[in-house]
Amino acid sequence: MLSSKLYATMAIKNALLASTLLITSLQVNAAQSKSPIANTAWKPLCDLSKDAQKLYNKALKLSKDVEGYFGAGQKAIMQAQILAAKDATAAATIAAVAITAEITDTLNNKKSRAEHCQQAATALAARAGYLHGRIAEFFELLAANRGSGSGNACLAKHDNGADTDTAGTVAFYQTHCNLHPIDPTAADATPEALTATGFPKLTVATGLTVAEQPAGASNSHCMFLSTTGSEKNSNTQNAEALPWAGGYFSANTDHSAQAAQAIHSLTDADKPQSAKTRVRPYVELWKAYKNYLSCNAEFGKLYEPPAAGTLAASSTVKTAIKNQYLNIKGAYDEDKDKKLIEPLLKDLFKDDDTGYPKKIGAEAENQQIPEAATGKQ
Repeated sequence: MLSSKLYATMAIKNALLASTLLITSLQVNAAQSKSPIANTAWKPLCDLSKDAQKLYNKALKLSKDVEGYFGAGQKAIMQAQILAAKDATAAATIAAVAITAEITDTLNNKKSRAEHCQQAATALAARAGYLHGRIAEFFELLAANRGSGSGNACLAKHDNGADTDTAGTVAFYQTHCNLHPIDPTAADATPEALTATGFPKLTVATGLTVAEQPAGASNSHCMFLSTTGSEKNSNTQNAEALPWAGGYFSANTDHSAQAAQAIHSLTDADKPQSAKTRVRPYVELWKAYKNYLSCNAEFGKLYEPPAAGTLAASSTVKTAIKNQYLNIKGAYDEDKDKKLIEPLLKDLFKDDDTGYPKKIGAEAENQQIPEAATGKQ
């Protein structure tokens, strides 16, 4: 039988071994828990930041396009009226009356949508600007918190994922990720990180977890990313999850996973304010972009004057001719007025060079109408 002394010696050795293993385990966990965010995890945010300028440019272009749409319509009216004055014929007068009525009706019907789309342009710029700023601050804070000596980083190096990056300065990320906006120009480049269906590159759905921090990394210095609550706030821990990058990298004290709120794919079910509250700035930007796409489809091309067939079939045109040219009151009545008005339309609105839409177009090439006269700013 073993002596009690030997038992005691073995117990001490086992305790020391267990303690050593525990300390080693804690050191490994600490190294991993404070290691930088993997470049594969933060790069999609960098790409979205680069897209922000495209969104500012799109918002400006949409605003100008809405104004231009109405300006082009007014210009078409003036062109028809100028031709009528030059020709001084009954046909030219009827054409001017008809075209003015049809375009005015179209523009009036577009007024509410135009107001909505001007607001949509403002909303897109505002939503993009807010989230752009949140992402920029995320990169600037974590970049600035690298070690002043060896460059122990909070963001893994962009080219090889290393956890030290002496060159990963704030200025580097400002340039690399286009963190600061410039004055917008009306342009229509397509964003890469934002689509009509969501943010396909942003696949982290449960907030910042240790999965986004490279396992086995040697850096154990980034206190911002520690999973030990007292290291972030010595009064026990942080009271709420830290909302890094507008909530995309929202971090619990121990970087444990939170309830999934995916934004890589979004649907109408995500639109209510009560949905996906942790990543709400992203959902709101997506909503604004969807609204923009609808408006851009409507106003992205300049207003085109009505074609001959449209004018000939329009009840608005027929009523205008009846009221303004024939001086007969009341709306156009197919049974009563057809024989009186149809012959005029047939001769005027032919889809060839003798028809008035094309005559006006040919004359317009020789007209110099100041933009101020069309109402376009």
